Amino acid sequence: MNPLPVLLCDANGHILYRNPAAEDFPDCFPPEVYRIEQVLPTQFTEILRRLMESGEPLKDQLWESHGRTLCATYQPLENKEKVFVVIVDETERIELTRQAQAYAAKLEEAYRDLQDAQTQLIQSGKMAALGSLVSGIAHELNSPLGALTANTDTRVRCLERLDDELRKADQDRSAQNTTRVLSLTQTLRDLQAVDRAGLERISGLVASLRAFARLDRASEDEVDIHEGLDSALTLLTHEFNRGIEVRRDYRLEERVRSSPGEINQVFMNLLLNAAQAMPEVGTLDIRTYRQDGIAVIEIEDDGEGIPEKNLERIFDPGFTTRGVGVGTGLGLAIVYRVIQEHGGNIEVSSTPGKGSLLRLSLPIQTPSAVGTSNGGISATSS
Repeated sequence: MNPLPVLLCDANGHILYRNPAAEDFPDCFPPEVYRIEQVLPTQFTEILRRLMESGEPLKDQLWESHGRTLCATYQPLENKEKVFVVIVDETERIELTRQAQAYAAKLEEAYRDLQDAQTQLIQSGKMAALGSLVSGIAHELNSPLGALTANTDTRVRCLERLDDELRKADQDRSAQNTTRVLSLTQTLRDLQAVDRAGLERISGLVASLRAFARLDRASEDEVDIHEGLDSALTLLTHEFNRGIEVRRDYRLEERVRSSPGEINQVFMNLLLNAAQAMPEVGTLDIRTYRQDGIAVIEIEDDGEGIPEKNLERIFDPGFTTRGVGVGTGLGLAIVYRVIQEHGGNIEVSSTPGKGSLLRLSLPIQTPSAVGTSNGGISATSS
């Protein structure tokens, strides 16, 4: 049985036939509606006459009746004397469509809010990393700058004494004065050597900072992974100078298509976490190699390790085990996002009391990978 109301009408709008569904159709309306004629369009007869003249069907004509939305399809017969009318109650479908559209609008708004929150999260993480970076660089620059300042004062005094000795030597050309002059000039040479070393140290830090930030590079480029690792290590020298041995085993020969600034931030966060996992002395191993067209970077420490209950949460935004006021818990969340967007993968394994291993995998020959999100994370504890 056809569930839709079907009418056969003549040119005057009279209903010649109605199927059982049409008989029952008024049940969907308020009590005052008891015949289907009461819900037909006000222009129903005029519509029928035009259709009989043209002989062309008319589809999906909407109208409102007693609070419901109806849709009719008109099909004239070949002799153009009668028209079949099929009616569909679209009220629920339209309401569901409206609800779906409203829900889609809310989802779009929520997605925009999520994007804004993610942007703020990334910026917060960058600011936290920047604070740690600036603190470390200030510590590293302080020593050579202190030496340069002290040497400048000493050089001024040496020049004053040298000037006195030269005046005396001009009056009394004695061997003793000559010895003093030579001693002062040697002191100046020694100071110059110390200054040169200090300036080279500062220059190296600035070069590493520039390489780390990639201020002169495009947002997407062919990147030397080793250059990024070494720059991050240089900027974190203050973290490793307390008795941590860094061992490099670089075997990756290819460059990787990526965003240099973001990849370097990944290295900075991971190396900083590894250093902080070794409160006293320790060993940090950094290995790179190619495996099945993938660039693999391994960072392994022999520090405190990660408890199994925390292992699955380490990439959650805001999660930290350092206590209140220490860190933001954003570093590894940013690592996860960046590696995902580069089409890469992160594997984490850890044994409490023995250390942790983080393995990053990045595509080598897939430039379009940057900006995709087909990466993932896996974590194991032993």
